[in-house]
Amino acid sequence: MGLGAVSSYSVADNYANSILIISFAMLIVNLIGGFVWVGFGSLIGILLRGRNAWFIFNITMSIFTLACIPFIWLQWRCKKGMPLFCINLNRHFY
Repeated sequence: MGLGAVSSYSVADNYANSILIISFAMLIVNLIGGFVWVGFGSLIGILLRGRNAWFIFNITMSIFTLACIPFIWLQWRCKKGMPLFCINLNRHFY
């Protein structure tokens, strides 16, 4: 992630300052994201008490994950120039 950010957003004229700014921005974003992730995990642990609740939660999250696969596949096909149901997807994915 850091390599992608540096290669995308660094300025050649002032490379050192660009790296410092990008690093600081990523530190802040990652800290906030980490706190949200830990908070969500703690909240789920409090809310889901029983074995059945955990089972239903895990199945639901698995279904949501599987539901993303067709969209990833469509995006890949559109980028490769294989237009199967590529109805102006470039506008949404780039």
